Amino acid sequence: DGVPVQMLRVTETEFVAAKGRPPRTPAWFLAFQGETDALLRDCLEVDWSRAKIGRILDESEWPAVIDVLSGSYKGIVAIYRYLSTLSGDSSFGVNQMEAAELMAQAGLVDGKVTRIADVDRLFIAAKVMNVELKRGRFTVRNEKALVRHQFLEFLLRLANQRFVQTREASSIAEGVRCLLKALGDATAFRLAELDALMRAIHEDDADDAYKRHTATLQAVFKQNSGLNLPLGVVVFMSFSEFQEVLERMDAFNAEFTRPRAGFAFRLGMMTQAEESYSSRFQEMSFVEFQHALGAVVFLRASGSTERMAERVDE
Repeated sequence: DGVPVQMLRVTETEFVAAKGRPPRTPAWFLAFQGETDALLRDCLEVDWSRAKIGRILDESEWPAVIDVLSGSYKGIVAIYRYLSTLSGDSSFGVNQMEAAELMAQAGLVDGKVTRIADVDRLFIAAKVMNVELKRGRFTVRNEKALVRHQFLEFLLRLANQRFVQTREASSIAEGVRCLLKALGDATAFRLAELDALMRAIHEDDADDAYKRHTATLQAVFKQNSGLNLPLGVVVFMSFSEFQEVLERMDAFNAEFTRPRAGFAFRLGMMTQAEESYSSRFQEMSFVEFQHALGAVVFLRASGSTERMAERVDE
């Protein structure tokens, strides 16, 4: 009187096929650290500590603003990552023209409440370095463009000017929320782009393609990395070295032009919380090099993920 048990049925063909399939070897991308919530919290904490927050909002407002930013910092980092490559500068940063263009496209510059001149003024104010930070020994400096913590400060200043001072928002936290809503389309596009790339190059077929070419890629990376570094130091590939590799590969086409090389480079890089006292975010490891080449394939095809494994093979 036992309970009936329904046995799973497997055909002989399926059984033989499954039995004969070797287990997959570890994926090539296991060493790549994605943007976890903890990492993004670290990014926000570092950026917040260096921005001139006290000149924009009262300390009593900080928790509410941080709470708003915490839920959207992945998108802010994604927008910054893209904009920071458009100038072509190897130090990476958001220049004045690109910042203004983004805000205009988002409808935040209307020529009345917020003019281009206002955006320029806020950009310059955010660019001024904190007095305490001037005493620090930054490894990376960018005299012409906004680094990530300055970009955060720029956004906060714009939210205050556009929404709080005009009383469209009753608090700076609400103003930041309004700003992020206006940037929603740009944020969503950059996040979807990154997600599509990572999913495509991490699929089994692409994994197999990368593994087939591991030895060749390692040789290319070794021959083109750290050419100006002393012996004995950890070898990374610089942006200029990456550009040289792309030139030799004849990687550029109508869709993936030379000015976009920086974007491919940064798409391949693991996000680093620290971008001022460390140059690691500019120094490409081998697994990041592999990801950046995937980004090149992706961008050459206008962001299409179709036949990604085949195109990686090519």
